[in-house]
Amino acid sequence: VVNPSWTVPKSIAYKDIIPEWRSNPDYLSRVNLQVVHGYGERRQSVSPDGVDPDTMYLGDNYRYFWEPPGERNTLGRVKFMSRSRYAIYLHDTSAKRLFSEPQRAFSSGCIRVENALGLARLLLELDRSGPAEQLDDHLESLETREILLRREIPVHITYWTAWIDESGLLHFRDDLYRRDRNALEQLADLSQSELNDTHTAD
Repeated sequence: VVNPSWTVPKSIAYKDIIPEWRSNPDYLSRVNLQVVHGYGERRQSVSPDGVDPDTMYLGDNYRYFWEPPGERNTLGRVKFMSRSRYAIYLHDTSAKRLFSEPQRAFSSGCIRVENALGLARLLLELDRSGPAEQLDDHLESLETREILLRREIPVHITYWTAWIDESGLLHFRDDLYRRDRNALEQLADLSQSELNDTHTAD
């Protein structure tokens, strides 16, 4: 998707955006967000001045946060859709500075790509779904456009908190998603089960 817009999920809205909006009425305009209702061609902007934050994402007149496509868009200039049942996708970003940070766990779920346009061009070349120049043509405007790949490309996401490099050195990193404790508990249960089986056999 070239020049994507961003429909803010309710979870992110209540966790990150609404608290900031309550403390600073100008926050939405500063981060390029609009209050809207309706979808597609029926989407209409609503002045945030008369909107109670507690009514967002509720009721028949469902209002939500939406960010138009453009240079400032949170998703950048291109996003890569996937069939993930968790609605996870890869995307560009307008906050390029974040890639220089030693700790880069800023995302709310999706995956920022440092060279998203380079990845897009590579995918188009590998897929032969059309000349890579069509991407540049789409980038000349801010209109949202889709480029469909001819075949699906598998995406594998790995999560390592410990590994051994080529020199045999053991590395550790922070367990950001707190999965190690769960894995250790499962290993402990498995070890105990094997120990019980051994005692039963004796």
